[in-house]
Amino acid sequence: MSNTPQGIVAVVGGGLSGLSAAKAIVDAGGEAIVFEANDRVGGRTLTKTLDSKATGGFGWVDLGGAFVGPSQNAVLGLIDELGIKTYKIHSEQDWLVFANGKRTQYSVLFYKLKAYLFCGGQWPVWKNPFAWWDLVRGMKKFEDMVWKVPHDEPWTCERALEWDSMTVEEWSAATFWTQEAKDFFEIQVSTNVTDAPCQVSLLWYLWYVRSAGGSYMIWNADGGAQERKTIGGSQYISIGLAAKLGSRVLKNSPIASIDFSVNNQARKEDALNCIVVKTIGGEEYRVARVIVATPLPTQNSISYNPPISPRRRQLVQRVHMGMCIKCELYYEKPFWKETGLNGFVSCIGENMYTHNCVDDCVPGVGGGAITVFCFGERAMDLSSRPVEERKRFLGENLARSSGLEGFKHPIHYEDQAWMKEPFIGGCYTSCYPPGVMSMLGSEIRNPALDEAGQQRIFWAGSESATLWTGYMDGAIRAGRRAANEALISLGANVRKYSEADEDKINILAVPEIKLSFWERAALPLPVVAIALFATVPVLALGSAALLTKRSPLDIMTKMTDRLINCWAALKFKGCCTGEMSRGDLCFLLLAVAAWLTGVDALWCYSCVGTHPGCGEVFDYRWHWSRVCEGYDDKCVKIIEKKHGNTLITRGCLSEFEQFRRDIPADRYEGCRSAAKDVKLGHYVNNTIKELDIDRTHYDDVTFCFCDFDERCNSGIGLQVPSFLVVSAITFILLAR
Repeated sequence: MSNTPQGIVAVVGGGLSGLSAAKAIVDAGGEAIVFEANDRVGGRTLTKTLDSKATGGFGWVDLGGAFVGPSQNAVLGLIDELGIKTYKIHSEQDWLVFANGKRTQYSVLFYKLKAYLFCGGQWPVWKNPFAWWDLVRGMKKFEDMVWKVPHDEPWTCERALEWDSMTVEEWSAATFWTQEAKDFFEIQVSTNVTDAPCQVSLLWYLWYVRSAGGSYMIWNADGGAQERKTIGGSQYISIGLAAKLGSRVLKNSPIASIDFSVNNQARKEDALNCIVVKTIGGEEYRVARVIVATPLPTQNSISYNPPISPRRRQLVQRVHMGMCIKCELYYEKPFWKETGLNGFVSCIGENMYTHNCVDDCVPGVGGGAITVFCFGERAMDLSSRPVEERKRFLGENLARSSGLEGFKHPIHYEDQAWMKEPFIGGCYTSCYPPGVMSMLGSEIRNPALDEAGQQRIFWAGSESATLWTGYMDGAIRAGRRAANEALISLGANVRKYSEADEDKINILAVPEIKLSFWERAALPLPVVAIALFATVPVLALGSAALLTKRSPLDIMTKMTDRLINCWAALKFKGCCTGEMSRGDLCFLLLAVAAWLTGVDALWCYSCVGTHPGCGEVFDYRWHWSRVCEGYDDKCVKIIEKKHGNTLITRGCLSEFEQFRRDIPADRYEGCRSAAKDVKLGHYVNNTIKELDIDRTHYDDVTFCFCDFDERCNSGIGLQVPSFLVVSAITFILLAR
């Protein structure tokens, strides 16, 4: 079959970018035809209609791109043009970060009240002051780097080669000192690009964030990229565009080849419509120009004659799509709001599938909904499991990260594994590994030329945008830019497109990003550490002076004399006599131990949770006055039975891992059987030297895993208030 409309521009891809390109051509008086491989338009946006009775009142769900926010004027303008309404997502209450077994709750309230002196601003405030300061310092360094990358030509950055030679993970490891800060930053990376920090180039990620207006804009809900969603679903933007284009949109029409050679038969028959576009079904269309608006990796599936440039070919071969499964869990009501949470949870760590979660409640709907994004290797694993297992896994993960058991009982579940889409290949965007952007990035928008040097194929798609790349807004901008290039190449009298034209008027107010004093200062961590260690004794001495109503100098003099006397007593008499009592000495030694080990360990005694083995006093016979060794330790209760005899042991998971090889890999809260050696028919022999027990051939071994009070784990680090208390009391006792 042959079809030869005059002066037509073929657009490959019926997503937001392709449809925006086609509409721009038609609006300029040209003609366009859109080839969409799937049976629907929308590309990486997908809206599914739901039975509101089964979901608690929700009539639709967005399983693809959905969020819009300030400065995204291209998509906001199109939404207004199509008569679509938006609503703000819920972000008023506290957010959670769950990293390696430790839950941190932080609030945007500090930001709104402008409490900028000791805390507040953009990032979570942890009990560990070093970790918080480390994050603030690292994020300021990263943000400074972001604004050194040109949004239109990032490969021209002064340090492009240096930054493109490393992964984001390598930069993170070299920048952050504490695990908490490193975890939070890497949560951000995976959330933003749905790929692991070890897989993507630092230069590319800096550019990605730069194109979105910086770290604060890309991460925030209120006033940021995740501020709003559309009523009815984001796919209706594409559906509205397709309705305007009418019969110009051809679905179920994947493209097999594009022949734009000067020697093809079409060139001889019609000098204008000289490009032959052929579908997989064998249908041929003769067109004047082609715009390809598909994800970069999928462009390699099209046969080009003549071949596209080697640099372009290498570019589309080397980039890869992000891995994401987007899930939706529905509940009878949004019970998390009753506990002060807004539903936003970021997770990192072993066996966690709820990497990024967002409240998806809609105004006027009584039920509750949570959107869950699962990225990378976990997304591949989750998508391979049966749907009921996916539902259960995510509910358990949400319960574990939030501490709310209600998450285990959703009334409805939906998801979309974007890696399974044959004509898309993943979501959200195409990711660049190290070395690609600096070497090949300049090819991203270069048109494909025929043998005579004439521009024939133009490249759209969100990845080719210079602002809001990877977003719906970027897709629209890229489509309009490619359409403008195609029209100019055909001799149309149109003004050259500039993305800046989209931003002459902000449809939504763009808020000022207000940073706390500490976020602006962001002194190096060693300086902060020295200052903190110098400040604690001073504050303790001041507290002692206030309590005893004596001068600090008097206290220091008295304390020094007593310490000298005590040292002499210990050295020459074998015990403390005279001015220092044995009780005082014991407390002094206890204070020293607290300073060395972290005094909060003295208060750490409880497992937390409702499962068997949880909520019981922790056995600290072998853990006197110190925290568990592991950063994300768990309380473990082991129940072993043989011939009717039962032995129960409790301890830190990190302690057991040193000598037990039968610990189940699944360490969710609750109980499960030990790992069984099928070949031998019994459990692996284990020896606990501390208890003088040789454990062999037990009939049944059950492990119960419980979350700890966070103070039990070494990751909590320094506890300044505890130091102050112990130090002040010590000063008082010594100065009596």
